[in-house]
Amino acid sequence: MRVSEVLSAHLDGVRDVLDISRASVDLLRHYQLPEELTYARVGAAELRDRSPGPEQLLIALVGYEPSVHVVPDELAALADCRPGHRSVLLLGWPIAELPTNLLLTALAAARCQIVATVPLSTARIRGVHAALVVRRVDHPVPTHGYLQDVPAAPPAEQPRALLRMVNEYQLTDFAHRPLRQRLRELAEQVEEQRRLLAERDDLLRRLEQRLTGPEDEPGEPDQP
Repeated sequence: MRVSEVLSAHLDGVRDVLDISRASVDLLRHYQLPEELTYARVGAAELRDRSPGPEQLLIALVGYEPSVHVVPDELAALADCRPGHRSVLLLGWPIAELPTNLLLTALAAARCQIVATVPLSTARIRGVHAALVVRRVDHPVPTHGYLQDVPAAPPAEQPRALLRMVNEYQLTDFAHRPLRQRLRELAEQVEEQRRLLAERDDLLRRLEQRLTGPEDEPGEPDQP
């Protein structure tokens, strides 16, 4: 999927797009935002004054290199957003190498819940491998069906602990997806090899039968 497709799926009710990526990172042409939306580059520290809500969508390129990426610790600034606010976090790590503990800790501190995990086409933007869509919440809410059997948190429940658990389910499943895909591919290859070996064995058996021919049947002795 492309970044523009991820964004377009989460623009309902949005008037402004705030980009807190590093000043050296310019991905605007990849966003393909509708003309009626306002786009602005802001710093993470400005979020406290702006207090973005559901009418604003935030974008950030998150990764491991502070000179290029917003590092996970800086995501704590998302706590200054109002409940219902959504952010699209573009990830600079390959999916199989995601620092899940760092991201889970940062999102729990920011009171943000993962609502979508999307692998991206790396041919479009070099170094951007996936996107997380997160929502600022006061309490975790059911999303994507997998939480339908999870009851709402009772008043005594710690929202941050439950939020981390919910996010861990999403992020761990997402990080393991390439491994599961590889295992499926290997299983398919094994089955194909078994089929080819069975065909070869059958062919060898038929060739052996043709070369040896039928066994001579014993006849009656010649009469003198």
